[in-house]
Amino acid sequence: MWSSGYLLIAKKCAWALGGQREGSELNMCIPLCFQLKCNMLALCVFWFLLWSHVVGAPKKQLEPAERLWVQLQKDSKETKKKAGKTVGNRLTKLYKENKLPASDVSELLQAADEAGLEFSNPIPKKRKFEPGKAPELGEAEPEEGCRDKNAARSLDRFLRKNHTWKDLYWAKIPMKNPKKKANDMEEKWMPFLLPHEWLPDYFLQSSPWQEGMPEEGSFCWPAGKFPRARHEPGKAALAQIRSDWDWNCKYFHAPQWNEQKGMCWLCKAKPENWREMTTCPAWERQEQSLDKAEYLHFLADREKEANPLFILPSASNDTMVPDWMHVLDEGTGALAAVQILKELLPLYPGAHVDERVSQLWEHIQILYEEQHWPQDKRLKKLTLKDIVKPKKVPELDGKAHEVRHLCPLLECLCKAKGLHEGSVHQKAVYKVAKYCSKMYKCLEEGNLLELEKAGRKFVSQYMALEAEATSADESEVKLWRSKPKFHVTSHILDLVSLGHNPKHSWNYRDETFAGCMQKLSFRRGGKFEPGMAAEKLLLRWMADIPFLHFAAAIQLFQEP
Repeated sequence: MWSSGYLLIAKKCAWALGGQREGSELNMCIPLCFQLKCNMLALCVFWFLLWSHVVGAPKKQLEPAERLWVQLQKDSKETKKKAGKTVGNRLTKLYKENKLPASDVSELLQAADEAGLEFSNPIPKKRKFEPGKAPELGEAEPEEGCRDKNAARSLDRFLRKNHTWKDLYWAKIPMKNPKKKANDMEEKWMPFLLPHEWLPDYFLQSSPWQEGMPEEGSFCWPAGKFPRARHEPGKAALAQIRSDWDWNCKYFHAPQWNEQKGMCWLCKAKPENWREMTTCPAWERQEQSLDKAEYLHFLADREKEANPLFILPSASNDTMVPDWMHVLDEGTGALAAVQILKELLPLYPGAHVDERVSQLWEHIQILYEEQHWPQDKRLKKLTLKDIVKPKKVPELDGKAHEVRHLCPLLECLCKAKGLHEGSVHQKAVYKVAKYCSKMYKCLEEGNLLELEKAGRKFVSQYMALEAEATSADESEVKLWRSKPKFHVTSHILDLVSLGHNPKHSWNYRDETFAGCMQKLSFRRGGKFEPGMAAEKLLLRWMADIPFLHFAAAIQLFQEP
């Protein structure tokens, strides 16, 4: 039918045009036929789309304005379950980490439930607030009374549904009230998790027998009885006391750096000779070391009381291990880094000192990208005030881990500006940067032998630059100024020479743990009580770790 219709139109068009030959008339009408065919197809498609839009969608007024011509298929049941599980796990993690309050988690869970996601919803189906008062999308705050006041209780019960922990044990503990006088003590209720209440349930299962076994030796063990009280003294040894200098002075009465009777808790160094005892060989420093008896006599001579921990046989001043983080990352490493940056600053282009600082900062950013350092381990800023401080010795204003990841780049910065081929002074500055960078690289690699060598050269070269600066100007106190932490750095290197890895005693793990505890115990409202904060912290930990394995805990502890 279509072909005959086209032929009829072609003949009529040929007659209308007044052509003399039939063949030429047909050839002239072929383009017109194609045009009519395309127009008819377009007309058919238009009427089909119009019919599907009007007749095929009678409920258009109930749908959103941006309607798709081709509707997507609905998600399958398995897809909904998977999406719901992902949402539930993510919200649970945010609540456990105390990043979201329980009321917000409750509202998000209810919204996900209404959206059709399938998951184990800890919030009861019966709402604790009226749906009409719930905040609409885009509103800043919900109306008063619309939040679920029991959301935290519901979430805590749901998360601790299958854990093996016993109920918290509460006891009154004397505590200092910061709002009152120094000697005023008050008894406050504090919660505890008691291990001896959890161990019986732990050892009833088969898998724990490969992780830990109770030690024989008690009187109750051969008789097959469970002890009612602690039957034997605990067997343990205090291996390390990890803290910074200020903590050692405050709680262990270690000497201050400017005390005339002595400024070190590990040796007999004094303010007038600590520089000589820093650069001397390790065996000379060992001859001047303090044992436990000498340190206790040193405390009595300064009219200081010994900490009760020193009653323990293994506890002594050697147990107070110097910390790499406070001594180097926040001390000598930061001090050397800012002095090197100060030497490099005039070598960068720029009409003004601020422009040169900007060029230096861009160079550091390029090195960061080449080394693929994560963003959280980089310096957040670098200004002129960080390098030049008018009234005190400049020290890099950055966190400890930021300095630890900047020091390995110092050698590259100096070599890029040709300090290794410059004057005698510039070569000395380059050596400080070289040995400092090598020291930090060996620390990450665990190469203790090269770490000690690079550290010794770093300390001696830095103090040589200090001697050069003071010989040129005796009143110079800011240029290449060394601090007593260089002396403690030598003690850390002495421990490295004995096979001690500084990572085994640094405070990063302790500081990280304290930061995590602070975030978890952050109070979002209500009356402040020490016991309530501790209870929330323990409950979150119990919810996060429903069953504790010794093997997993030991493996986590051994990670660097």
